[in-house]
Amino acid sequence: MFRKAIVTAALSAATLALGGCGNSPGDDARRGARGQECSDGSYVPGFYQKQARADGILRHALLTRDPDPVAEARKAMDRGDFRLAGRMTVDGITTEAYGARCRLMGGLSPWTARVIEFTQNEGQKPASSDLVAFASVYNATVMADRRYPFDDICRAYSGKPQAEDNASHLFEPGYRAYGYPGLRAPAKPSDIWQAARRGSIARLRLLLRAGGDINQPDLFGMSPLAWAVAYRRWPAADFLLNQGASPAGAKCQGLVDRDSPMQIARTMRWGAMIWRMRPLITEDDFATLRQLPRAHDLGIDAFNKSLTDLRGVYKAQLVTKPFARHEMIIAVDPEGKSLDCRLEPGTGFDKFDAALCQRGIEVLRWTPARDAFGIAVPADGKLVLGLGDKPRP
Repeated sequence: MFRKAIVTAALSAATLALGGCGNSPGDDARRGARGQECSDGSYVPGFYQKQARADGILRHALLTRDPDPVAEARKAMDRGDFRLAGRMTVDGITTEAYGARCRLMGGLSPWTARVIEFTQNEGQKPASSDLVAFASVYNATVMADRRYPFDDICRAYSGKPQAEDNASHLFEPGYRAYGYPGLRAPAKPSDIWQAARRGSIARLRLLLRAGGDINQPDLFGMSPLAWAVAYRRWPAADFLLNQGASPAGAKCQGLVDRDSPMQIARTMRWGAMIWRMRPLITEDDFATLRQLPRAHDLGIDAFNKSLTDLRGVYKAQLVTKPFARHEMIIAVDPEGKSLDCRLEPGTGFDKFDAALCQRGIEVLRWTPARDAFGIAVPADGKLVLGLGDKPRP
């Protein structure tokens, strides 16, 4: 029943189980090399190999028989594997086709889901209704289990809008919240990350005394401090910082990683929390948080076409000029609009330079610069151009 649906998945998922605490699939290859210096408990020797073997066994079962999704889910949970079944698309990994929605900025990473299907795009229908039925029951079983530690991050999803989707009013405009802020009343948070998300200082203190690693990331690459910041738990975040939690998160992370506590605070525009963490990092590290304007790809494509057209118009002049490197410098306002332009150095052909700058102002679109606090600020955006047709002497 599952054979046709799984054929492409078997090829893609084999590499997806080798995850890491970086922030994109491109980080996977570097994970093993950095394993010894990272505090992530999942670096226990053989951890990802065991996950890969378990995923291979599940894919084989889906190819050769009709496995029981409830039994498969319970087997996974018994070995401490709480990953949900997901499908891989060119846009990333999703669990929504299988009845679960996870609220994580940037989406799921390869090591955070059991990928059992590959499709070309998010909207494409799953290859098999039987596969959907299996994965949906699997996910429902995992999420309903009392041991499941992520019920405030991943929840049942029917495809219809949910009330929790409007929780963004708790944060600054434009910030997509991690998780579901309206937490269910907990009994006792079972781990340090749950305690941080719920702001339970008493449980944090107890778990740290029991030997919990204050900077250890969880399945999603989030340290306890990162969760406390993401859920705006000021007292819990303050407590963790006083206990030595790092604004960068785990040892394998840096301030600029999207899941570092400092970067999350910047995304939330939570200035008070950034000020609280700032004394704990160097000025040089703090400066790395600043972002220059970034040109959008579509604008660059349009500009390249304009450049080709202008080179044709001014061919007679450019053919006399040796090929050289130039910087187009465009003043960008906090809304990402181009205001002014200059070419450094100029080509010596003022009309060409002016026409080139005018096209740059007209077609280029920018993500604005942001300061170390995440506030949009005016700054110069730059593009490097190669101009001139005459060979160098």
